[in-house]
Amino acid sequence: MKITRVEAIPVRQSNAVLVNNDSAQDGIIIKVHTDEGIIGYGEVDSSPLVIKAIIDAPVSHNLCRGLGQSIIGMDPFETNKIWETMYYVSTFYGRRGATIQAMGGIDIALWDIMGKALNKPIYKLLGGEFRTKVRAYASVLMPDTPEECYDLTQKMCS
Repeated sequence: MKITRVEAIPVRQSNAVLVNNDSAQDGIIIKVHTDEGIIGYGEVDSSPLVIKAIIDAPVSHNLCRGLGQSIIGMDPFETNKIWETMYYVSTFYGRRGATIQAMGGIDIALWDIMGKALNKPIYKLLGGEFRTKVRAYASVLMPDTPEECYDLTQKMCS
């Protein structure tokens, strides 16, 4: 299995306004495509356009290119090798903050691919069950109605 494409898709609430609080009104979804038709999904809670620029940046030279382009053709199961590759090509725009967050979003998508390919829940791949219950928590990027949530989800997953 090989990675064929990486997409960074910013999402923003249509009624977003500048407010003085800690609640986000935008986000970014990462889609990693494979030659076997499996798509892995990740997300990053950071500035969507900054993350998109880090993932989509064109080649400047060997040490400066977008994270997405740098992993095309790689095996999504080789997560350590992929991390090392992304870290290597991020020399010129920094290896902290948004760059590491972008790498994390891609990593989440890789684990999603592995879980789908092996038909196993990701928690099993990460060492097994630790808790039987997790408190639900969501405070960001929620449309106003269930119908709008459904429409947004369908749009992002198509």
